[in-house]
Amino acid sequence: AYINDVYSLYDNIVNLFQNSGSGDQVTAMNIISNFVNNFGVTGSARGLVSNIGKYTFGSDDFKRACIDVFSYFNSVNWKAFADGSLITSDSWNALLAATGQTAETWVSYLKETLGSDYMTQIGNMDINNLGTMLGISNLGETVTLTDLSGSIYWNTFALSDGLKTVFSPQSAASIADILNINKFLGGMSILDTPSSKLMPGVFIPILAAGTQIIQSLITTAKQNNDSKKKQEDNPMAQSMKSMIYVMPFVSGFICLSLPVGVGLYWIMGTVVQIVQQLLINLYIDRKPVEEIIQKSVEKSEKRLEKYGVKTQGDGTVSYLARTSTKSLSDYSRIKSEASEASDTSDNAGNGASSGSGSGKSISDIANIMKNRNK
Repeated sequence: AYINDVYSLYDNIVNLFQNSGSGDQVTAMNIISNFVNNFGVTGSARGLVSNIGKYTFGSDDFKRACIDVFSYFNSVNWKAFADGSLITSDSWNALLAATGQTAETWVSYLKETLGSDYMTQIGNMDINNLGTMLGISNLGETVTLTDLSGSIYWNTFALSDGLKTVFSPQSAASIADILNINKFLGGMSILDTPSSKLMPGVFIPILAAGTQIIQSLITTAKQNNDSKKKQEDNPMAQSMKSMIYVMPFVSGFICLSLPVGVGLYWIMGTVVQIVQQLLINLYIDRKPVEEIIQKSVEKSEKRLEKYGVKTQGDGTVSYLARTSTKSLSDYSRIKSEASEASDTSDNAGNGASSGSGSGKSISDIANIMKNRNK
């Protein structure tokens, strides 16, 4: 979902893209796919390109699929798109050489060979069939026709009159507004990477790493001296302590290749955690831990009483638990004694029947069992 004003800016760009001779939904998907894969658009956009080919050209779903991809374009991407920058691949250069064309004559050559709907034809045609129509079976010893699929769609569109006369001049205002919405310090966009413009981009990974270190130090600052002494002799604790400094630097390094907006999100999230931890530490410093625990227990008891659970007297859960445990213990003891008595009785019976005598009569054994059962 997009804010209406933002959606209208992108919607205008999609309409201009459609009116620039981008063919149908499959051709449009191939054009945008070539561009995204070759001009440094973030990886998330690559997984969304395939959705463009699923919907009818010009439909609302088609527009939203295009907008989902265009929303990842940063200032460098938009400039390359509007300027019609070419993909300088070996396969593209080999194609021009095999057909005897230059970049300037390529579109005219396609119009003469394929007709005015050349853009739709190359977008929907198997690359080998296209090679047959252009009179080439291969592009050379190391470059094959299949290599063309990575550049031919965008390059053909970039050289078309539609991009030059329709899209580029009429989309400038909408692109400028989009960049203005996403602008950051020093002329950067939140979609730009810090590495694309080190000043002020370099401050994003520095702040991301610095705030994480501060947050980790504040979180561990409440450990008492005894606990710290134990940790000095614990290899695992020492390893965790080193991670306090290692992981923030790893995060800062990752920030260099992610959009500025992601770095800002990490920084603000860490700042909120720092403030939260400071408030918690301040609260704990003002009240003894025992008092905090006691209040927590009282709140828990009130909550249980609200649902009819007794928290005082013989009806408490802990009392019943102890009672049940005692009953199990008594049952185990009685069972053991009964087993021993049974063994004694059996031995006495065997002795009487054999005539050897055990020194105890059956009545004596009965009295023993009676006394045990009391």
